[in-house]
Amino acid sequence: ARTIMDAAAPGSDRELGALRAFLRTTDDRTLLTGWLDGHNLPRDLDADLRWLVVQRLVTLGADPALIDSETSRDTSSAGRVAAARARACVPTADAKRAALAIVLEPSDLSSYEVYATAEGLFLPEHHDLTAPLVREWFAGIGRTATFRQGWALAEVVELSFPYVHADPETLALADRTLADEHLDPALRRSLVDATDQLRRAVTSMTP
Repeated sequence: ARTIMDAAAPGSDRELGALRAFLRTTDDRTLLTGWLDGHNLPRDLDADLRWLVVQRLVTLGADPALIDSETSRDTSSAGRVAAARARACVPTADAKRAALAIVLEPSDLSSYEVYATAEGLFLPEHHDLTAPLVREWFAGIGRTATFRQGWALAEVVELSFPYVHADPETLALADRTLADEHLDPALRRSLVDATDQLRRAVTSMTP
């Protein structure tokens, strides 16, 4: 991604796409911190790109105070959504449990903030940290139909599904959850699709 970004025409869509890919995957905290401070930027960082830098930094273990600092710069509704995602990306047990509570319990957050939190809950980088939460997710996801409906219900299921825990135990939990005949239809549809992807992943890794 960095090679493509450096070779692309400045300001082009190709450069922007490569930059976004780089920000989702790099582990170079020094470089990202420099960019956030305005040093050696590949291009001007708008609010969205700055939030991607912050999100990646906290995912990698940087001080979560970065989130509050960026929130003071960006007070827009989009900024609140980005901050919610970044908080869910913090690699601590407390942060992950707080994110899980937002996914599984009623909240005063907007739907978009809940979606963003769901996206940041289960990340590949935090596999070991979130492993203890998988069983709780399956135990509680069915009850979310009591306070969410339709699109919002299905979207939270899809975005927060623990895809990164692609193992037989997680698949068994998914199948057991689907066996509940009282599952809300919208929730069941998302869970069926997600479980199918999980099954493919588990099968591909089975000798």
